[in-house]
Amino acid sequence: MVSDKGKNKEVDKLIAKLEPSFTEIVGILRNLIFEVEPEMEEKIKWKQPVYSLNGDVCYIGIFKKHIDFGFFKGVKLKDPAGLLEGSGSHLRYVKIRNIKDIQKRKFKAFIKDAVKLNKS
Repeated sequence: MVSDKGKNKEVDKLIAKLEPSFTEIVGILRNLIFEVEPEMEEKIKWKQPVYSLNGDVCYIGIFKKHIDFGFFKGVKLKDPAGLLEGSGSHLRYVKIRNIKDIQKRKFKAFIKDAVKLNKS
């Protein structure tokens, strides 16, 4: 069970306005983030939930037809399954269109690695 300790009320409000399927997806991603790193700071930046610890770690981008679960230093993450998309110099993300796209074990590994990148 994930505590509500680090959760931001502004993010709660944003989630409450989403369509039900997106509310569920964002809720699952949010809980995964706090399961992996309970000390993560959650806030709204660039109109989306952003999670930081020693700098920005990851974000949940909400679009009309999908959710992006993105990583600010994503280009440095280990991704043997090739889940991460993007062509920029830093950001990488996974597009999530429905709950079946959530791969908890792999996403947790991305979160752990992304947090470690901010510690080094």
